[in-house]
Amino acid sequence: MERKNRLVKIISNELINYSGKSIKIIYDNFLEMPALALLDTNTKEPLIIININILPDCKDTIAHILSHEYGHHILKHVDINPNLRSKKDLLICEDQADIYAAIFISKFNYNKDKIKEYIKLRGDNTSYDRIKLIDTIISN
Repeated sequence: MERKNRLVKIISNELINYSGKSIKIIYDNFLEMPALALLDTNTKEPLIIININILPDCKDTIAHILSHEYGHHILKHVDINPNLRSKKDLLICEDQADIYAAIFISKFNYNKDKIKEYIKLRGDNTSYDRIKLIDTIISN
C-alpha cells in the first residue's frame, strides 16, 4: 500500500502540475514491467498501466518511472503504434522519455543515484547510455 500512496502523491502533487495533464492510471498485476504508457484502443484516452507488485519501493525510482511514462504521452510517442516504428526510432523515444523524466527528477529534487542503481539492476543493454543521459542532465 505504501507504493501506491507514494505513486498517488507523486502524480497528484507533482506530475499533473509539471505536465499540465492528468493521465488515467490502471493497475494490472500481470503486466511484465513496472509501467507502460499507451492509448486506450477504444477511446484513445491516454493511459498508464502499472504493476504495483513489481514497481520498486523507492519514491525516487517511482518518480522516475512515472515521469518517464508521462513523457511518452507528453511527447506523443504513444500516438504511433510501436510496431510501426523502427528499432532506432523506439530507442530515440526511450531517450526522449528519459530526458523528460530527468528534467522532472531534477526539478523536484529526487535522488538520481537511487534511480541509477535501479537502472543498473535492470541490466539491459541500454543501462549505460540511460545512466549517462541522466548524469548529463542532472549535474548534482
